[in-house]
Amino acid sequence: MSGQPPAFAPPQIRSTFEPGDPIELRGHDEAVSALAISPDGTRLATASADSTVRIWELPTGRRIVNLTGHSGRINGIAASSDGSRLASVADDRTVRIWDPAAGTELATLTGHTDMVRAVAFHPDGRRLATGSFDSTVRIWDVRSGETVGTLRGHTDVVRAVAFHPDGRRIATGSFDETVRIWDVTTGRQLASLTGHGLVHAVAFSPDGRLLATGGVDGTARLWGADTGRPVSERLAGHAGAVTAVAFSPDGRALATGSADSTARLWSTSTGRVLAPPVKGHEAALTSLAFTPDAHHLITGSHDTTARVWPL
Repeated sequence: MSGQPPAFAPPQIRSTFEPGDPIELRGHDEAVSALAISPDGTRLATASADSTVRIWELPTGRRIVNLTGHSGRINGIAASSDGSRLASVADDRTVRIWDPAAGTELATLTGHTDMVRAVAFHPDGRRLATGSFDSTVRIWDVRSGETVGTLRGHTDVVRAVAFHPDGRRIATGSFDETVRIWDVTTGRQLASLTGHGLVHAVAFSPDGRLLATGGVDGTARLWGADTGRPVSERLAGHAGAVTAVAFSPDGRALATGSADSTARLWSTSTGRVLAPPVKGHEAALTSLAFTPDAHHLITGSHDTTARVWPL
């Protein structure tokens, strides 16, 4: 995951997708709980309930290295914008920073008083945010390992965190049935969005105009990132909670992953489904992501595998 991301024009999303047969990544002993893709799209990190992080070559699926050190289920993982660092969070209440190229742990950050559930790097790569069962969001300085801000307001586990592309705002999703948008510098809450029940996933579009959310109600929603108002009907079709959301690199498609073990692809302009459900996993999906060139969709599941789907 080293090196700068390649320069490329955002790929154009076709009107329909025809996912091909996936490459299966097997090796974890328990659920794959989270994914992180390197900026150049050549490496994938998978985090697991088996307390390990594994790094794979894309698109071949060759396993490169295992990262060990956590003493509990790993719940989230994120890559810095330049790919030089990974951050993982776990039930052991720690945040760990890794050098994925060397396969070494660089630091262990402590401060949360309960299990840590979610993590996201700031676009500048120098800060990261974590959400916890202690109902707080912490902003960390990656180099010093110090907490530089704490966002308080949620009343239940913070399940998901995402920085806006401009780095000035952060969205958080919680089991208190709210999505909140905050000013990163001041810690002031800017908006509180409701409508899902328990919130499992949040993501900003690449251009920063949209916020996508997924919840226990089995739907995804698209909101104006500036207004906090819905911009479409609910994206409904899954038969279980929407546990993961991800925008395509050009922002024209949204992928949703569900407890019904499928992924779906939607048009962000019309709210229509772009393809039949992506099927193959044998248990609930936990995470998903597009590769930077939009040629593959990657899914992680409770069935202990990750799958790389050609698009």
